[in-house]
Amino acid sequence: MLALLIGVTGLFVAPVLTTAYMVADKAAAAGSRTQAGAWVNTAFNTGNVAGSAAVGLLIGHLPLAACFTVGALPSLLGVFAGTRKARRPPDFHRRAATGPRAATKPPSDADAAGER
Repeated sequence: MLALLIGVTGLFVAPVLTTAYMVADKAAAAGSRTQAGAWVNTAFNTGNVAGSAAVGLLIGHLPLAACFTVGALPSLLGVFAGTRKARRPPDFHRRAATGPRAATKPPSDADAAGER
């Protein structure tokens, strides 16, 4: 049962990481996108190391059910923090509006009719 639960939980790791990298790429200035990706990677690895170390220390001192509960707390806190309204940099919308998609305007009725 535990292997099945871990396997199902693992299905969400790749989409969450992909989303984190994409959000970091969109929010970062053009010259610092690599650094933003490195911060996502550092945060993920730090969380893995800290969680593994904490549960490793606790497993000898607490019952197994309590260890699972303590191990799930950071993830649950992350979910609750993620449900709050996201803050964006002040120029996020301006930068998004000047992107490659903003350069193409949708065709108007005159264009569709062949008129200019």
